[in-house]
Amino acid sequence: MTEGQAPSQVHSLGDLVPVSSRHHDAASAGIVDLAEAAREAIEAARASKHGKGTRVLWTGPHQRLVVVGLTAGAKLAEHASPPAASLQVLAGTVRLCAGDEAEWVVRSGEVVAIPPERHAVDAVTESAFVLTVSLDPHGAL
Repeated sequence: MTEGQAPSQVHSLGDLVPVSSRHHDAASAGIVDLAEAAREAIEAARASKHGKGTRVLWTGPHQRLVVVGLTAGAKLAEHASPPAASLQVLAGTVRLCAGDEAEWVVRSGEVVAIPPERHAVDAVTESAFVLTVSLDPHGAL
């Protein structure tokens, strides 16, 4: 930003409430240990007959954050895309496929925007990722 330029207006997507406490307080401050959440999601995936485990971190009127764990070879079948979403890999490697030709291999420490068309995710290796979903990016703004 240059001198004299007004800062960009930032719109809130609404309050995000930590799912574990369902309220904000000074003690929790909404901080989540992503490494621990990844371990928990992977453990849940290992215990699941479908190789999938989730941990909802926060939910709000317009946005959700979920950690998804997948065992190697497990898939999230093709599904519709929300208005806006991203996938950030915390552990392992996943493949995001959209349409007939679009494919991204996303590794631990990488993030990708999920395209606005139907897509699927499969675990190349045992993996955990944060799925950030905007449910209605223009509502109440």
